[in-house]
Amino acid sequence: MKKTIQRHRTTKFFIEAAVSIIKEEGFDSITIRKVANKAVYNSATLYNYFDNLDHLKSLAALTFISDYTNALPTYIKNATNAYEINSLVWECFYLYSYRSPKIFFSIFGKYSDKKFNSYIKEYYELYPERLISIPNSINGMLVKENIYDRSMFLLQKCSDENFFSENDLETIDEFLFFIYRGIMGKLLTLDSFNPTEKEFVNQAMLYTNRIFDSFKLS
Repeated sequence: MKKTIQRHRTTKFFIEAAVSIIKEEGFDSITIRKVANKAVYNSATLYNYFDNLDHLKSLAALTFISDYTNALPTYIKNATNAYEINSLVWECFYLYSYRSPKIFFSIFGKYSDKKFNSYIKEYYELYPERLISIPNSINGMLVKENIYDRSMFLLQKCSDENFFSENDLETIDEFLFFIYRGIMGKLLTLDSFNPTEKEFVNQAMLYTNRIFDSFKLS
């Protein structure tokens, strides 16, 4: 138990050093050497705590989505059913994705790499207090390993309340993932695509709600 506590403490120390670098220089500036220097360790020591640079960057990046998770309870407080919660969670997610596009896309822009995305679960094991204020209706979503599973958590609740057919859930989930990747990729790579925050969220939710409406049971 003592070794586990010490390991968590040291891991968090390195994560906080990486967070400091992101704040000072930007997300793309993180390197193992920079983090080691800031933490006053040699670079080799970090590999006792992290698989690779992506592992370290992922855990550091997750610190910056706390604004999103903290906003969720207020965002969904007036929702009366799973269908409304589902739509509002996506709206909030797009809002904060726009505000920190590189960080959000680095975490949620893919789902096939299970090792990469399992860092989300590890993050909340290191910082369990950051889930305390999250309502039960969405708490389970936040510890899912990737955007695909997180979305499926919400879709399953919609199916349980008879808004979607169980048989359609995987198809809906695929559509949602491709919409997210498409519009975020466009935001990050196309200079000609420079919407305001409101324009971006409205466009993303136009596509998203069309998917929901087309599969919603009458």
